[in-house]
Amino acid sequence: MEQPTDRKVCAVEDKERALSDESHSTQASILTHKKSHSIICEQIKKTKKNEPRIFPFLLMVDKEAFPIDQWGMEGQRTATILKQFWRSPTDKIAVARKEDTNCNKAIVGYACYIEGIGGGESGSSPNACYLMRIGVRTKCQRQGIGRKLMAFLLEKYSKGVMSLDVNAENEKAIRFYRGLGLTECETYRVMDKQAFIKFQTPWAGFRLREREVGKGEEVEKGGKQTI
Repeated sequence: MEQPTDRKVCAVEDKERALSDESHSTQASILTHKKSHSIICEQIKKTKKNEPRIFPFLLMVDKEAFPIDQWGMEGQRTATILKQFWRSPTDKIAVARKEDTNCNKAIVGYACYIEGIGGGESGSSPNACYLMRIGVRTKCQRQGIGRKLMAFLLEKYSKGVMSLDVNAENEKAIRFYRGLGLTECETYRVMDKQAFIKFQTPWAGFRLREREVGKGEEVEKGGKQTI
């Protein structure tokens, strides 16, 4: 049997090297493309026209973020809560989506809040807001999207105070809000059963400190905090 010549061996090696380089180039291109999807946050208009185009994707986010809500309910209860948010004239909804597309499928997170309620001595202010619910799709968590939604609201209501309540058993959410710098005001119980913690921004005009993202986690300048 004819043995491969040095020239044939070199040709095969060159071809394999070329295929390997092409594969690495393709992978690099894919990774670059994925990284180009930056996130923007915006308040949506809750109109009848927008409802069939946007609401199903909000529900998708909600079901992933809250498989069991704070009352221990699932499925229909969660859908009912979100529907109430959509139809209420006082509730506002902000979404986080990929910047390079207007496709509703690109919605990866949302926040529902009430304008004009934000704690403080008076308990209300036209420049304040009360956060009722915030969620991010499972596959998009730990990428700073929840933080971006919070930053959006703090910028929008920069002259007032933001407040929210968290289930005292929700350790993940408590760590998140503590990491953002929000202040724990009080702990109370509902019907002498479930305990909740009230958080609010420490002062009007509070801003989140800038963070750098690297090696899969968010790094706060001057320190390190993973959310």
